[in-house]
Amino acid sequence: MDIPYSLLADLVAASHALMIVFTFGVIAFTFKYGYRSKIVITWMIAWNTGVPLGATIFGTCPITKLEKYLRTLGEEEVYQGHFLEHYFHLSGDVVGYLSIIMSILISVAILLAIRKNLKNHLQEA
Repeated sequence: MDIPYSLLADLVAASHALMIVFTFGVIAFTFKYGYRSKIVITWMIAWNTGVPLGATIFGTCPITKLEKYLRTLGEEEVYQGHFLEHYFHLSGDVVGYLSIIMSILISVAILLAIRKNLKNHLQEA
């Protein structure tokens, strides 16, 4: 059975875009409603540590690296640069600024959610 690497690469790219949209949604929801789900906080912490750590280790986002690897196995032309540069036509500088802004927003959202959890926990005690 032949593995459809091109299809797998497309699925990785689609899930990558969905993860970005989901993360922005989580940030907005946390700021608006003070959402304090442990799953959401865990997602934000994982994103905020995983993306920079992955970029440090792999030189790019690990999901982008996986997509490019699958495209290579599928004998497709592999794009240069970042995921956002390729699919959303953003410059490398804009991608860098967005990464910094995203990390700051996630950090603030995490702190707000933890603060709300602590406040509710202290009120219950």
